[in-house]
Amino acid sequence: MKHDPRTIIKWISTTLLALGAFIGAVTLISTFRLARELPAGVCPYTSQSRSRLYLAIILCVAALVLSFFEDYNQKGK
Repeated sequence: MKHDPRTIIKWISTTLLALGAFIGAVTLISTFRLARELPAGVCPYTSQSRSRLYLAIILCVAALVLSFFEDYNQKGK
């Protein structure tokens, strides 16, 4: 079963974007819920939530970079 490289890159890019958006949304929602319980002036971003936000950003940037390669392969044909 032979797959087109453009299709594989598109699938990986879409998956990374969806995963990054999901992780980012879950982290922001949990941080918002935590911020409501904390006293005023306390930063709600813990090291764990900060790490998850960085991971979400990295996944979304990787999806963006892969989308450039997908476009490059399409124009190359």
